Amino acid sequence: MHREQARPWTVAELARTVGYGSESALSVAFRRVMGIAPGDHRRRARETEDEH
Repeated sequence: MHREQARPWTVAELARTVGYGSESALSVAFRRVMGIAPGDHRRRARETEDEH
């Protein structure tokens, strides 16, 4: 996701790419590890990128 920031990732696409069976399974794991939902993380990353 970070390597291809221009790509319009969806959570479902990211889940498939990293081997999760569903968007919800990825969301649960991502939130447990990162403390934030994957969509929120992506939005923040884009905002940070736009600031630079």
